[in-house]
Amino acid sequence: MKSCESQGIGSNAMGVPLILRRFKVGLVLWVALFAPLWTLGQGLPASVELQLKKTGIAESSLSAVVRSLDAPKGGSLEGGVLLAHRAGVARTPASLMKLLTTQVALDQLGPGFTWKTAFYKEGELSSDGVLEGNIYIKGGGDPKLSLDNAWRMLQKLRAFGIKRIQGDLVFDKSVFEPMSQDPGGFDDQPLRPYNVGADALLINFNALLITFVPDVQSGVARVQVQPPLQGLTVQAAVPLVSGPCLDYRAMLKVNFDNPNALLFKGAYASECAERTWPLAYPKPQEYTERALAGMWSALGGGVTGKVRAGLVPAALKPLWVESSSTLAQIIRDMNKFSNNVMAQQLFLSLSLGGSVPASFEQSQEKVKSWWVRNMPKSTQLPVLDKGSGLSRSESISASGLADVLSWGWRSPWMPELLASLPSVGQEGTLERSTLGVMAHLKTGSLKDVMGVAGFVQTQTGARFIVVALVNDAKANTARPVLDALVNWVAEQ
Repeated sequence: MKSCESQGIGSNAMGVPLILRRFKVGLVLWVALFAPLWTLGQGLPASVELQLKKTGIAESSLSAVVRSLDAPKGGSLEGGVLLAHRAGVARTPASLMKLLTTQVALDQLGPGFTWKTAFYKEGELSSDGVLEGNIYIKGGGDPKLSLDNAWRMLQKLRAFGIKRIQGDLVFDKSVFEPMSQDPGGFDDQPLRPYNVGADALLINFNALLITFVPDVQSGVARVQVQPPLQGLTVQAAVPLVSGPCLDYRAMLKVNFDNPNALLFKGAYASECAERTWPLAYPKPQEYTERALAGMWSALGGGVTGKVRAGLVPAALKPLWVESSSTLAQIIRDMNKFSNNVMAQQLFLSLSLGGSVPASFEQSQEKVKSWWVRNMPKSTQLPVLDKGSGLSRSESISASGLADVLSWGWRSPWMPELLASLPSVGQEGTLERSTLGVMAHLKTGSLKDVMGVAGFVQTQTGARFIVVALVNDAKANTARPVLDALVNWVAEQ
């Protein structure tokens, strides 16, 4: 029989095989280095448990995952687990669902992707600026067609020498499937801009910007509205009262029962100084028509026919095409300020370019296919709606969100993903955070829902993925719970 040594294993003077000694040393080192992490991973940190008790939120209402990002390259998405608490439970994610929409868009469209808004001219233009025909504007789904850009586009149309359209001004929204959305259907707040539905020609998020300028000498606050909607009368001023600026919106007592008249039954506090209030138009299906007509008229342009919806004739060539901001720029605004309307636009854009108009159903299938190709088979498929998180039907597990972030960290688009997330204490939804940690985190909240997800770096340079989701009737009190978890990770 061959000895251990003759087999290349070796032994010491006491007859103990060398491979066993090395195993013992290796085991001791493993215990010293990794056993603390394993022990911590068995339950929630004491600081988190304490905050759960203080808020009265049950442990079962919380899902949490913490993973190291410093595992060797080529490791699994699920590697380096520091904490996993009810990680596989499907939860309502609120705005954390934007992380999935963001990652799929970066991978499928690319960070340099842009949306196109095209202008077409039909007919002959006379020497005195009269167009004997129609102007067509075809929307491409731009998530951020601001008022400044809209004004600039119409000014460019005037620069082509067009003063009067002896025909119709036609807007084409055919790249998106026709859809109707009750603006008050989600939370009975129809005037909140976050409830605006998706739109292929989305001007200023289909909202009004109402600016109040105090005029102390006259005792009123002057009211200015942009864009100027055709047919909308606006109260010119509201009474100015002395006092602190508390809830100025509630004080104004807006009355928009009549979509043709914007009225205020309250007053404005002088200490509020100048403020701008974004307000959704109560008839969203009429917004584009009224906005284009009002803006074109304000620029001195005329339309003999109608401002209406329609399709661009197939034979027409664009007069010019406007490009939007890039996808990388769009997701920064979308995630840093958790813009639901932009997220819906982006989600729909995942199914642009097919033989039929883009739809939420098509985009849902696109995301599911991406998930099956890229996520671990053990991770539950999410339930999708409109990709923004402003939904009670959407759901995803904490481990699923962690997998998305792990994939994103290892993808070519990691810098764009990271740059889109608010930096703690610096910007966006976390500008006022007092956490004092180095982290890029996305927040999410709805009634009975609160969560946080992103990347945390410790003072020693170790990096971790953190995901925490609370679904509970007391979720609005869960901020200390989430902060305790992030702080705990930062201290590792």
